[in-house]
Amino acid sequence: MSSHRRGAVAAMVILLLPAFTALLALVADLGLVLHARAALRASADLAALAGVQELDLEALAQGEPRLLPDVAMTVANTYARANISKQLGNAAGQVLQVKVDVYNASAREPLVHDRTGRLLEAPTVCVRLTLPLRLVLATRIMGRSEYRVEAHADAAVVRR
Repeated sequence: MSSHRRGAVAAMVILLLPAFTALLALVADLGLVLHARAALRASADLAALAGVQELDLEALAQGEPRLLPDVAMTVANTYARANISKQLGNAAGQVLQVKVDVYNASAREPLVHDRTGRLLEAPTVCVRLTLPLRLVLATRIMGRSEYRVEAHADAAVVRR
């Protein structure tokens, strides 16, 4: 190999190294966002299902399924934080924003879902999770210090 070619290869490597490094950081950021989104979806589903199990047993014995709102909110919040902490680490569990809404709707007294506008005809627990992520490269390119990933899940009591 001639010295001109060796010099050209060295110059090309020096010029392309920052681009390859940026591409690697972008791939890492994208992987983090996709992993966090999947974890949030699973955690929102789990939290909604856990919350909807908190039934008022006295009302159920009377034939009217109703949820215990405070207990359902606490249980859903606890499950969401625990699951995110396990999947993404304790730091993620601490900055996770959890919003839980409990609707004691029935066929006789339907309610409207605040976020979606959907008509609810059964007791429902709605969980919305938001996780701010600190990205490596996106901060430098877009000027944003964080990216928010969100997930939403509903679970309802259904008669058989």
